[in-house]
Amino acid sequence: MDQSATGQGLVAVGYKRGVVVIIDQNATNGFDRLAAEPALGDITSIRWVSRDLFVYSSIGDDQLPGCVVLFSKDIRQPIERRVFPGSVFGASCLQPMPSTDTVATDSPALLTIAAGITRGMSVVNIGRACSYEKFKVNTGTDILSTTFINGPNVIAGGGRDGRIRLFDTRIDAKLHKPTRGLLSTDNCRHSISVHGLHSSQGWMLASASMDSQVRVWDVRMTRNGTGYKKHGYVPSVACLNNPVGQTEHMLAPCRLGFSAKLDVVAAASSDSHVRMWSMTSGKLLRALPLAAGSGSCQALDLEYDPAVPVATLYACQQSLVTSYSHRFKMN
Repeated sequence: MDQSATGQGLVAVGYKRGVVVIIDQNATNGFDRLAAEPALGDITSIRWVSRDLFVYSSIGDDQLPGCVVLFSKDIRQPIERRVFPGSVFGASCLQPMPSTDTVATDSPALLTIAAGITRGMSVVNIGRACSYEKFKVNTGTDILSTTFINGPNVIAGGGRDGRIRLFDTRIDAKLHKPTRGLLSTDNCRHSISVHGLHSSQGWMLASASMDSQVRVWDVRMTRNGTGYKKHGYVPSVACLNNPVGQTEHMLAPCRLGFSAKLDVVAAASSDSHVRMWSMTSGKLLRALPLAAGSGSCQALDLEYDPAVPVATLYACQQSLVTSYSHRFKMN
């Protein structure tokens, strides 16, 4: 199992053996398994984009290419697939705008996907029976995680080499440095692989690495009189806090979850716990034990209900999906 996502009362779980399981979390007797669909290879990321559609990425192998797939729950088959040379280690999806089609109201416009691939990153637009690449950059190392920052143009990529790179699709890919993208310094990094990235609150970015650290960054692309080359964009980055460094030692976190409205970052680790921190202060809010005997957490998703307010964590361990709720005090 590699990634979970929620939408319209459903949970979609992607397994490393190439199966997508759809679970109804509002069933009378708890979680109800609705369907199990074969996928095109081991799944590395998955996300709902409408009531019917979700996007998943597949890493690929000797027999199957790495790809990004737009899948329909209703007709139970892929409706578009974008194939990449090499592997796809993960992909992030920019939330689509509502469709203006009065007939197919559940059909989103073209989705913008940032895929971390072998020795680079690719940004593609994908929709029903349509896909094309709009941006591609060579990084010299595998990009394991991606996230959009403050809109459709700026993207962060976490590398196998521990570096976090900043990309802007408005700027020629040739102007991006392989080791840092558009960043002017090499200080936005971990010591080893960055396998989790999420953005929140505009320019705030959280990263998780196999170096047992979760870090929160302020990453900006601003304009000034001179700017970056001829484009006027000036990238900057600063590490705001290191939540794990301010709490007890934590083994390598495997996944990240975010709640922008709650200002919370969550990480699951190989010590059989899920922890939630304040993004701005780095304060540990809660540590939740995972189910015993079910292995480490392989996927994590954080949802928020503003009416309560309650944060719900979905943690995946092998074939087990567990939900945790945490109520926050309102100021």
